[in-house]
Amino acid sequence: MAFIISSLPLSAQAGQLQQYLTGLGHELSATATENVCSVLGLHKASESKLFGRKLVAALAAHGVVIKYSNALEALSRMCGQANWMRMLQASLPFDDEQPPAPVLYALQAARYGDVYVQFEGHRTLSDVADRLLMLVAAEWPTNVVASRSILGIGPEMMVLELEHPTAPWLRFHICRMEGSPEGGVLTDLPMPDTVAFCERMTRALEYTYPGNLMFNSLRSTTLPADHFFSPEIHRLATGDKVICASDLDFLPRLDGLRPTSTVTLSNGLLSFDSEHGPIEITPAWTTADDPRRLPGEVSPAAFNSLLTRIDRLRRITGGNLSEHFARVVTGAVGPLAVDDHTIIDSSTLEASMDEAKLTPKDLALLTGLHQNVIQRVLKYGYAHETVIPKLSEAVGLVHPNAMLPSVKSDAIGMRIEDGASFLKALRKTHMWRRIVGESLAGDEAQEVGRICEALQEYVELADFRIDPANISPPEYAEMAAKPIDEGRLAGYIQELLDELKEMDVAVVVTTGIRYARMSGDLAAMDGMPLHEATLFFERVSSLRSPGSTAAA
Repeated sequence: MAFIISSLPLSAQAGQLQQYLTGLGHELSATATENVCSVLGLHKASESKLFGRKLVAALAAHGVVIKYSNALEALSRMCGQANWMRMLQASLPFDDEQPPAPVLYALQAARYGDVYVQFEGHRTLSDVADRLLMLVAAEWPTNVVASRSILGIGPEMMVLELEHPTAPWLRFHICRMEGSPEGGVLTDLPMPDTVAFCERMTRALEYTYPGNLMFNSLRSTTLPADHFFSPEIHRLATGDKVICASDLDFLPRLDGLRPTSTVTLSNGLLSFDSEHGPIEITPAWTTADDPRRLPGEVSPAAFNSLLTRIDRLRRITGGNLSEHFARVVTGAVGPLAVDDHTIIDSSTLEASMDEAKLTPKDLALLTGLHQNVIQRVLKYGYAHETVIPKLSEAVGLVHPNAMLPSVKSDAIGMRIEDGASFLKALRKTHMWRRIVGESLAGDEAQEVGRICEALQEYVELADFRIDPANISPPEYAEMAAKPIDEGRLAGYIQELLDELKEMDVAVVVTTGIRYARMSGDLAAMDGMPLHEATLFFERVSSLRSPGSTAAA
C-alpha cells in the first residue's frame, strides 16, 4: 500500500497533467485540467489506488479516457517525480495527520553473551540475513565439526544461537520495530517472511558449516511461526506410539527409524516406509508459553528436506544423531571420547563462581581451558574427567567430589537382575559407558565384554538408535528385520543376565554419581568416573553393596 501527497501548487499540478495528456495524444483545456486537479486533492495524503481511480473517473467526465497505469504515471508527475517507479521509491507511509514511524528489522549480535553489535536497523529480513551470515563468517571456520544452531521464534522476536566446539558461541536477536532501533515499538513478525528467513538460515548455516545442525527448523503451514514441532511417532508394525516433546527427543528417533521412502501427507498424517516398517507421524505443535499440543500441518516437502539434511549430516560426521548430540554436549571429536565425560552439578559450579565473582572468561583463564569448554559445562552439565579437578580448584572447592551430583543412596546404583527392569532403566539415555571390573580378567573378561555389548545393542534396538546392518554378533541382526516386541526383547536380555549370574557377575546401572576405582571405592579421584547409564560389571563378591534392587 503506497500513500502519496503532492507539495506542488495546484497550477503546477495542472501543468504537469496537461503536458502528460498531450504526450498521450489527448487535448484538455487549462481550466478543465485545473478542475480535475482540484477534485483530486493531492495536497492531502491518500492511497495511490484511490487517487488513480479518481483521476481516471475525473478525466472520463471531461471525455478523456486513459488506462489506470497511465493515471499512476500522471500522478507521479503531478507529485514532482519523473515516473511512477521514482514515486514509489520516494513515497513514505502517511496518514491524515502525521506520517507513522517507518518499519525496521533490528539485529543485535552477542559473542559469549557479550553484545558486540548493538541493535541496528535493516529494511527487510533479507537484509538481516545477509548481515547475520556476514557476522558468522567472520567468527566461524568452515571445517567439518559437530556443532548446532538453535532457532527460537516468538510473536515479536527471533533468537538464533550458534554453538561451536572451538569458535565463539554467537547469539542473535531479531525483531520488527516501528521507529528507531533504539526507541521503537515492537510489532509482530510477519509469518511468511519469518518462515522464509528460517529456511534460508537453515540452508546457509548447515551447508556453509558442515557438521552443523539447525534445531527447531520445521514450521507449520497453518499456525503462527512461534509454534515448534511436537509430533507423535507411530510404528504401525508394532503399534508403538511415542510423543516427542522437542527436536532433542524427536530427531534421534527419526534418524533411528532410517526412512526408506519419501514422506507423503494424507488426512493430516505424514507417512513413510522405514527399516522398522511403515511409520505414521501425527504433526502437533506447541509454544514455549503454552504446553498444549495443537494440530497443524507441515508440508511433506519440508519434512523430506529434513530427512535429506539428517542423511547428509550422518554421511559428513560418520555418526548418528545421538552421537552428534553427545559430541555437541561434550565437545568430543569422536564417539569414544564422549565416554570420558561425566555429569556434574552445574548449579554448584555456578554458585561457586558467583561467590568468587568469576565470569566464564575468568574461569577459562584460571584453568587454562578454552572458554567453550566452560560454556558447555555450564550449559549441559557434562565435564571431562580431567577437567573437574581443574574447575573445583579454580573456584575454591575443598574437593572435586563437591561438583558431582548429590548421592541419592549409599549404593552406587541399581543392581539389575530382571530383563524388563534393565530395559526400563536404560532405554531413555543417549550417553553410554561400559566398565568391566578389575576382578574379571582373561577369557572371563572377554566373555563378559561380549555379553555387555549384546545388552547394549538390545536397548539401542528398543530406542530406534542403531543401524541393523551394523549389529554384531550376526545372530542378533535377525531381530532388526522384525517388529520389536519388547516382551521378547526383555526375554533375550534376561537370558544374558542369567549367563552373568551363573558366572557370579553382577550388573549395576548407576544412578547416584561418584568417582570410583574399579574396586568400587567411591571416595577416590584417581579412577574412572561413573555416571548416568554406566553399565558396571563386577563380581558380586567385589561389590561394595551386593544386594539387589528393583529398577524404579
